[in-house]
Amino acid sequence: MLSKKDYWGNLDNFFSHTIDLIEMLDLKKNWIGVDPKKKLLSELDEIKKIINEQIDFNEKGGIFFNKRYSSKDSNQISDTNTPTILIGQEVLADKEETDLANKKKVEEHLEINDSDQLLLQDIVIVSDAIQIDLVKNNKIEQEGFGKDINEEQPESQNNNVEALSPSFEEKSDNLTDNISPSIQFYTPEAQKNKNESIIQLSNAQSNELEKINAEFVNNEININNKDQEVLAGETNEQKTQKSSNQIISNIDIKKSKNKSASKIVPPKVTFSIPNGKIKEFYKEKITIKENIEIEILYESITFSENNLGISVEDSFIVGLPQKIGSSVINFNYKHQDNVYKASANLIIVADPKDLWEINEPATASLFPKEHGFYKTTKFNNNQDYKIIAASRRGRSHEHNGSFRDDHFEYKILEHDPSLVLLSVADGAGSAKYSREGSRLAAEQSINFLSHKLVAIQAFQDLEKYVFDEPHTSEINKSIVENWNTAAIQLFREATDHAMEKIRQKVENTQSSFRDFATTLQIVIVKHVQDKRFISSFWVGDGAVAVYNQEKIRLLGQTDGGDYVGQTVFLSPNLEPFHQYVSITIASAQDWLFLMSDGISDPYFETDSELSSLDSWTQFYNEYKEVLNSDIDGSDLNEKIHFFKKGHHDDRTLLVLLPHNEPNLSLTVESFTDV
Repeated sequence: MLSKKDYWGNLDNFFSHTIDLIEMLDLKKNWIGVDPKKKLLSELDEIKKIINEQIDFNEKGGIFFNKRYSSKDSNQISDTNTPTILIGQEVLADKEETDLANKKKVEEHLEINDSDQLLLQDIVIVSDAIQIDLVKNNKIEQEGFGKDINEEQPESQNNNVEALSPSFEEKSDNLTDNISPSIQFYTPEAQKNKNESIIQLSNAQSNELEKINAEFVNNEININNKDQEVLAGETNEQKTQKSSNQIISNIDIKKSKNKSASKIVPPKVTFSIPNGKIKEFYKEKITIKENIEIEILYESITFSENNLGISVEDSFIVGLPQKIGSSVINFNYKHQDNVYKASANLIIVADPKDLWEINEPATASLFPKEHGFYKTTKFNNNQDYKIIAASRRGRSHEHNGSFRDDHFEYKILEHDPSLVLLSVADGAGSAKYSREGSRLAAEQSINFLSHKLVAIQAFQDLEKYVFDEPHTSEINKSIVENWNTAAIQLFREATDHAMEKIRQKVENTQSSFRDFATTLQIVIVKHVQDKRFISSFWVGDGAVAVYNQEKIRLLGQTDGGDYVGQTVFLSPNLEPFHQYVSITIASAQDWLFLMSDGISDPYFETDSELSSLDSWTQFYNEYKEVLNSDIDGSDLNEKIHFFKKGHHDDRTLLVLLPHNEPNLSLTVESFTDV
């Protein structure tokens, strides 16, 4: 009799063998996807669970129990009768007849395989030996348990597995039905009836096989011909023993002409590549957003357009882009030993400088102004210095077709070359006549001071300053106090004069003072020996500073008004007025800078940077060569036409610097439209 241990051991082998078959098919052919595979394994576990719930074996009594109903089968006759297990084998009264019948079924099984008609879901592995011992209590000893292996075929369109045979729930019912819990006598008549029922079942299965084969003839599984020839030369017992092993290793799934193989789904991945800039060297790699292992096959890259100026070198996309716009990069990539096709868009953008247009203002506009103006003066008369200045229209005004709003003016007094006047003004961009307001403020203030300074004794007394004594000495203290008072008064009168000229323009144009709004910086420099007495007035933004490599002194502070984005402009309401005036004593080797915010903002973006010696040193190092070598201001005019994103305002820079060229007294002036 089949022992409980052998029965459950064979049953476990059946399921283990089936799972191995699935794993092998999956590894060899990628025949089924992950989700269908999990579903199939889950259903096999369910079959085992159903069988376990339905039947059990009582080794002592040789009886099958129904565990669900906890009772013996009603057909039971006695404990000594042999239980019959029907799993497709022919069981005959005579052992030799039984062996011959089973060998015949194995040969028929192999013939089916050889005829290319065996479908995967109908593979039946017959046990290699069934022995019946009627002498020893008619017990059945079985070394291999019959197995009905059900696989699923892939659906080529969506990678889902569609069953080609009855569901696993139905298979489990059939399986449990074929294991009869009844006990039967082996009488000739009973055995004849049983054999007839087995033949009918076998014929039904063959008909079903042929029907499925006809419907799915393209999904064939062939046994390798070489191994087939080896099987032909072996005994039936050897064929039976090796059929379960070789049928797995030699399965080959042919690709159907009418029904494609299962589609391999590529991973979800987003490819991108950084933008390039026209005529600027480019060297980048294709990147992915997702955190998965992807190998870009750079040798497979092709470009949708020719003459882009880029190519593939050492797994980089490199070159000097020659076309603006978007182009497609096609390439292959590798993921988990599979190769897929993909593409990415490469965008070549224009140089931002090339996007700016240059447009002219309307010819009938009031108060026309040249787009650029530069001027240089070199003076040698016991005080060697150079004055250089440039002012040009910013890109925003070029693009919009409007005038330059900045202006500068400087003058060396003829009757006293030791006195130098400098001024920079920046008209408000929102004021329609600010270009005229800046011109009037700069020019009229300089004109007023050039005439007024002759009569101001406090500035003449600066020559009496005793440099060998401390600045707190009585004489020096008195000189400085008179100088400060005179400077405040002079600047008040100069700005009042300039504003009066602006009011006259307001009346003539029937506009408002606000339409001429402007900032204003004025500096008076008095040269005494190797020192400079510097007085300054500064309202609005921009910067006025004295620089040497050890110290930076701001002659005032930027005035941004009460709200962000506001600037204080020249007006009659600048009170207390003295807060806009500063005085200092500097060395003749120091550099004096006046600039509009078109220069100061790009280089000193914060107040802390504007007060930083390091920031000013960087600025000085960048400009010192052109400021020293430029003979007329044209080089400086080009220098200040730099490009920096977000900074496109008019730019004006006025510098007084030491100049050591003996026996030189020369002034060079020029202006040009830019």
